[in-house]
Order: sequence, then C-alpha cells, then structure tokens
Amino acid sequence: MKKCLLFVLFFITQLTSICAQSDTVISLIKKTYMIPMRDGVKLFTVVLSPANYSKPVPFLIQRTPYGSDIPLKEDSAVKVNLLPVYYHNMAKEGYIFGWLSA
Repeated sequence: MKKCLLFVLFFITQLTSICAQSDTVISLIKKTYMIPMRDGVKLFTVVLSPANYSKPVPFLIQRTPYGSDIPLKEDSAVKVNLLPVYYHNMAKEGYIFGWLSA
C-alpha cells in the first residue's frame, strides 16, 4: 500500500513539473524614445522588450555617456541568444532592457 501511494505521489509531482513549464522569451523588440528629464534635456533611449509577453516584468535601465543605439532597425526583433552572455538569463525571464544616453 505504501509503495502504491509513493508511486502515485511521484507520478503526480512529475506530471505537475512537466505541465508547469515556465514561459521563456525567445525574441525582444527594439524601440527608441526621447525621454525628457527634469532639466529639459532629452535622453535618447533604446528599449528591448519581450515580444508577445503578457505578464508584468521588471525593467533594467543602464545610463551611458556614450551612444546607446544598437545596430538594428526600429521595431525589429533580436533573438535572446544573440545578446551578450550576462543578459541571457534575464532576457529569457522576460526582463525589459533600456539604455539611456545624453
């Protein structure tokens, strides 16, 4: 009886782990904005956001004194595995990335 109960419990846990696979992001969409600051200066901003993702996700912002543009056309998609290695895990989880430059 105990073996049967353990088998059923093991089967249920395996089934739930298979069915509960997390949503992973495959591609990000590039958008550019001019964001006004309090002093009136507008900062050029590049935003990479997950394509077709409906959950609320965190936003990671980097400010750089240099150009923040990346060599992609506006509204084009970039694959997550083409990003630098230190962004892979965050991008797969759905992070939105933003780079601001003066």
